[in-house]
Amino acid sequence: MKTVSDQVFDELKAEAIKVWNTYDNTYGYADEKIDRIKPIKNVKDNWITLVGMFDIHNQKKLYDNLGPAAQEAMNMYYGEPFLAKYAEYKDLI
Repeated sequence: MKTVSDQVFDELKAEAIKVWNTYDNTYGYADEKIDRIKPIKNVKDNWITLVGMFDIHNQKKLYDNLGPAAQEAMNMYYGEPFLAKYAEYKDLI
């Protein structure tokens, strides 16, 4: 995988944090994940971590909140359009 632009990386990072902030944080689960995200830098394929830490349903939430360039990065992550992959797996999980 290739590195994405800083703009796409920053968007993925910010939106990933927003998704984690929707989780119940009673036991610090969301804080733990957000604390793992914050120090990640845009080096090589580190952006994949921001997508891969979610299940397919939360990846869909992430995808829906991204602009076209960041959505294209998610398509690249799957090697096909993300929405096609989501349609394939959404009922299995």
